[in-house]
Amino acid sequence: VTDVLFEGNNRNYSIRRREVCRPGRTRLVTVEALACGCVVIASDLPTLRDVIKSDENGVWVEPANSNAIADAITKLLCDGPRLEEYRDAARASVIDKYDWSAVANRYAKLLSSLSTMRG
Repeated sequence: VTDVLFEGNNRNYSIRRREVCRPGRTRLVTVEALACGCVVIASDLPTLRDVIKSDENGVWVEPANSNAIADAITKLLCDGPRLEEYRDAARASVIDKYDWSAVANRYAKLLSSLSTMRG
């Protein structure tokens, strides 16, 4: 595989075409990467479990295992259709969960249910 760039010593990477970006460990940056259509390859961190669905919109790898990261990157880069599916799913998963209209609808339902409970 060529055109792959690792930046620094970080366990979380996301693939954008043939470039590798470092989203770090924060949930917000990971969500932003997914929203951009990046496939996030990360260790199974508690803060990311409800954001990254392994083998759907990202890939979990064993913590501190550079071979697992390299294998995940290689598999995705060598399977263009699968990479595109993951990229599409990455963006869709963020839109479904974090888009302002989706958030507003969830709050509206919550407020409606609370007002019904109060009678």
